[in-house]
Amino acid sequence: MKARLEIALILSAALVAPAVGHAAWSVDPVTVHATTDACPLVAAASDAQDGAIVVWQQDVAASPGVFRLLARRVLANGDVDATWPAAGALVSSETVNRSALGALGDGNGGAYVWWMEGVELYLTRVLPDGTVATGWTARGRFLGYSFASAFHPRVFADGQGGIWLGWLMGAPLYTSGCIVHLGPDGLSAGGWPEGGFQYAISDQSNGGLRTLAFSYAPAPDGGVWVAWGDAVYDAAGYHAGSWRILRLMSEGSEAPGWESGSVAVREFHGELLVNASAAYPPYFAASPVAVASDGAEGAYLLVSDVVDGGATLTSRLFHRDSTGAAYPSWPMAGVVPDAGGVWRQAADYGADNSLRLFPEAAGGVFAFDITLTRFTPAATQMEWSAPMGGGFEFIVPPTGDTYLASYRSNIPFSQGSPFSGIALKHTYASGAAGPGFLEWNDHTLYYFYMDIGLAPTSGAGAIFVWSQTYERQGVFARRFAPDGEVVGVEPVAVAPRVFRLRFAPGRGVVATLGRVAEGRIQLHDVAGRVCAGTEVAAGAREVTLEGSAPLAPGLYFARHRGADGAIETGRVVIVR
Repeated sequence: MKARLEIALILSAALVAPAVGHAAWSVDPVTVHATTDACPLVAAASDAQDGAIVVWQQDVAASPGVFRLLARRVLANGDVDATWPAAGALVSSETVNRSALGALGDGNGGAYVWWMEGVELYLTRVLPDGTVATGWTARGRFLGYSFASAFHPRVFADGQGGIWLGWLMGAPLYTSGCIVHLGPDGLSAGGWPEGGFQYAISDQSNGGLRTLAFSYAPAPDGGVWVAWGDAVYDAAGYHAGSWRILRLMSEGSEAPGWESGSVAVREFHGELLVNASAAYPPYFAASPVAVASDGAEGAYLLVSDVVDGGATLTSRLFHRDSTGAAYPSWPMAGVVPDAGGVWRQAADYGADNSLRLFPEAAGGVFAFDITLTRFTPAATQMEWSAPMGGGFEFIVPPTGDTYLASYRSNIPFSQGSPFSGIALKHTYASGAAGPGFLEWNDHTLYYFYMDIGLAPTSGAGAIFVWSQTYERQGVFARRFAPDGEVVGVEPVAVAPRVFRLRFAPGRGVVATLGRVAEGRIQLHDVAGRVCAGTEVAAGAREVTLEGSAPLAPGLYFARHRGADGAIETGRVVIVR
């Protein structure tokens, strides 16, 4: 099935003058949200206007057992958007404690927010005004169960306003990899079914394969690369299996040449890594496999490999072509990153230290396994960096610059032990070090910094956010550009909300409203005939135009007239 082709061409005619904000970036961080409550989880996403949507969990001290998921928007000039609730917009109505949190810009000024409640995965979409999008429940959409709470989903934008999510799901003996593809309306996109597809499904017989690790990554043509590790399990325990890779088409079926199934890349010694009586290997709470497109026809695969008879793990990086075969310029046995003698030990490092791959603009890749190492397509190692041990965030702007944010929350337990701190390392595309940022302290507090987030901006920049419990209390942000931290900018015009149109297959034309009040939207064809329309209630942010689902392909024009006489216009191209 061909990739999703619908296109939304957006024109707006807002009649409201843009508001002028005052620059807030300075040598001091911007206070996104001040609170004495703990904020153990933080995430950030681009708002598509050089600002960021910042999301956090707030543990309400005055109401033990109440955990709120909130968000605020930081504008490009550093002001906190005054149109959002001052206490934070409510992202989910559920007050349950969460174990993980992430955010990803939707490309239209809003953000997708995902979180884990134990082993349950949830997702929602927040609009540019801080409200939850139409079609998404106030609770958040339940996507499925994870194999363990530390198995976090891999999340990617689809380039058309939608989102990919994939994770290892199921109980210890009956696991599989699950991938879902959703559009902005929360419906399945790209021909994928409701609930997604499952891959690498464990054999439920007594003697069969058990999937112990899973990862995936989108390919440039809209398809998907999938990777996993399996081991044979029977009454005696685990036995040797293999690390495997598979190429999929955009609609989820095997790509041409892969009809016979996945390709084994390397032997996986499950029998050396787990006790025969254990239901699953405990150290696998940190996912030991990652895959990424090389930007062309092939893919990179990073796995944890057994060395020293099973006493130690190290990471091994492979480069495979469109058929799954090794590239001639790349060693068949893979490459072991040389990170200053650092080895990956057989222990649970937690999800923040799971293996991860980040494609580089020049066709190379950044491989993370405690350290972050850069490789060229010819297997040449360029450099490596060691982030602080509490967790990290990493982005690669289109320019090829990189930003590595990390933190350490715990106290120095003894003389010579590391201090708590937050850091941002900027590296230019050439490999030269750019201006970074470091803040540290030696207070004997167990938690000083609690979590971090990182959002890209245009011009190879980034907004770095974090939560803190001492000296400053709450959630804070700093902005960085290629020449260093932004500490003062001229007042900028804050763009008003924009009237946008898109076509969602099976649903119809969806309008994201601007500043016009309640009224009616009508859709006309090029001959001026009314083809669809709907009434807009007060406070609505997104509506579907009635009668637009079966419209023929072509160009259509929309006109939204508010009850106050204001007008918004736009157009949309329907392509099937």
